[in-house]
Amino acid sequence: MYEKVQIWLPDAKKTRKCGFSLFNTIYKPVDILLKGEIGAGKTTFLHGFAEALGVNGAVRSPTFALENRHNTSKWGELLHIDLYRLDENKAKELYDQTEDHEGIRCIEWAERLKNIDIESIIIELDDRKDNNGRNLKIIFNDALLPSLEEIKSWRKKFELPENVCKHCDAVAEVCKEIGEQFIKEGYIIRINAIIKAALVHDLFRFVDFKAGASHDRDEIIQPKIWEEIKEEHPAQKHEEVCEKFLKKQGYRVLSEIVKTHGVRSLPYNPMTIEQKILFYADKRVILDKKVTLKERFDDFVTRYGDGIWTKHAEKWYEQAKEIEEELNKMK
Repeated sequence: MYEKVQIWLPDAKKTRKCGFSLFNTIYKPVDILLKGEIGAGKTTFLHGFAEALGVNGAVRSPTFALENRHNTSKWGELLHIDLYRLDENKAKELYDQTEDHEGIRCIEWAERLKNIDIESIIIELDDRKDNNGRNLKIIFNDALLPSLEEIKSWRKKFELPENVCKHCDAVAEVCKEIGEQFIKEGYIIRINAIIKAALVHDLFRFVDFKAGASHDRDEIIQPKIWEEIKEEHPAQKHEEVCEKFLKKQGYRVLSEIVKTHGVRSLPYNPMTIEQKILFYADKRVILDKKVTLKERFDDFVTRYGDGIWTKHAEKWYEQAKEIEEELNKMK
């Protein structure tokens, strides 16, 4: 299943800001298909996206030139194509000629392309002159997501303890709450991807279990499947094991979101908005209870550090506070 998100944009400023936000949910070079009538806000949206990509100067629709090329700061070359003047056959011809482009392709008037099934992010803008704004619909056709039934089957297969399942469910609720706030502000978020990443982020938590660190302090009898997973992934943390598992199942973007929810290594790699939200939400939940960052880390230090704030714990706490500040500034 693919994700769909709708956002209401009351003016051009919000439309540009929304375009800018798209940059923070890109996981690899991808086609951006822009649809909408004249004046719907496609170019305004693209201006914001190009700015976030680091494109210098104005980005104009290549209505007559058909294509413009711009260098970006991260994703190689931005190829901007305009199909407005082309019929279906000519549009398909131009599309085929640029299919081997290695950067990001932004295609305006993508309605001209018929029956093309490609990995893409589809942006549909509907100008509502009667309401002085526009409705934006995003279809993330670049990332499959598992169903809830599939996630439940994984939990059962790997005999995930009930307390870990409850923790994942609570983190998913925090992710949902934060994601909905961002969408309300006109920010593009893969909200279903964040929620499902939260539901599976500790799917292999057992590979890191430390004797005496469990909340209930009970000794856990190791199921056979746990030993098999540990043998298959020696000396790997649960984030790494989950990333590899999700990627193998065909959920590439979900694997990218999950892999960074632990301690960030130096130098810090740039994080997408979904990675930041999951990282932060995970640090706001003890068992299935939402708490402050300080409460979460006090609990962490008690269970794993004998009540002593080590450099490792202090580093992790500072990282969480940095993410909290970043998220607040982005709203």
